[in-house]
Order: sequence, then C-alpha cells, then structure tokens
Amino acid sequence: MSFQIGAVVINQKDEVLLFENIASGISRLPRFDGKLLDVACLSPFKFLYDQSQLEVDRLPLLMTKRQYRNSDAESYDELEQELVFENTFTTSPFSVGLDVAWFRIKQDPLYPDGRQCVVNWYSGIIRGNSVPSQSNDIRVHFLPIAEAISAVSDNDYVAENALRAFDTLWTATKHFQAGKR
Repeated sequence: MSFQIGAVVINQKDEVLLFENIASGISRLPRFDGKLLDVACLSPFKFLYDQSQLEVDRLPLLMTKRQYRNSDAESYDELEQELVFENTFTTSPFSVGLDVAWFRIKQDPLYPDGRQCVVNWYSGIIRGNSVPSQSNDIRVHFLPIAEAISAVSDNDYVAENALRAFDTLWTATKHFQAGKR
C-alpha cells in the first residue's frame, strides 16, 4: 500500500488550483507521493511551494459527522446516512480516498501496480498575491469549482470525489461564517 497527500487549493476568488500537462491537456489536482510522508502530513503544502512557488495556508472547514436517519435498520445496506456539520473547524484532511498505485519503468508510461494508494486530501488557500511559477511542460491555472470538477472527472475519479466533497464543505463553511457575523 502507498500513501499520498492531495490538495484542493483555492485562491481569493474561490477558484481551484490545477496543474495541466501541456502535452496531454490533462488537468489534475496537486498530489505528493514522496518518501517523507510523515513530514508532508505536518506541512501538507510544502510540496506545492517546491513545485510552483505558491505559498499556501491550510483552509479550515467545518467538521462533519455521520448521522443515521434509521439507526434501527436491520442491516448495514438499509442504513440511511446524512452529513451533519458541527460548529467547529478543522484543518485535518477533509477526505480520504483510495486510488490505484502507479509506477514508472524508465521512460515508459505509467502502469497500474495493483496496490492501493490512500490519498489524504487537505484544503488550502493561496497566501496573499502569490503567483505560480510556470514550466515548459506544466501549466498552473485556476478554475471555478464546477469547471475544475469537470476538468478532472474524465481522468481522476478520486480527485473528482474530493472536489465534490470540498465543494459541499466549503459552501457549508461559508454559510456558517456568514451566519455568525
């Protein structure tokens, strides 16, 4: 089994950070799959600074818990769950996804490994007016959340689910914050 850090990072306009492979046109959310995962968990956006020079802070989201509408159901399949928001915030991973681990043999394309990869998804926000560095093969850009979901949906189901979860949590967080003021 392998582990990764995934990042859903927004700017001040609520647009999502994407890395686009210029040759293939495939956009993806930032992920880190390096060897020092314990360090990455303590500072989950350091890899982003190393890759793009973007300074990212953790974005607190409302904590959630599951609640069951019919807790007296006779089997697990009959349980009806709903998402309940608590009145506290967290910067811990907002989602955990399972993906297929991939490996590279020299310059050949990536191949599925058969192992699972656990991806911890963190939410972040660009600090100040931080501007991304560009490279010849990767374009760093921002899209509104709905467009970002569409951009990754054909190539990364795990990232699509993380974006959908983030959208729900971020919307609830903004509504909660607006109601508290």
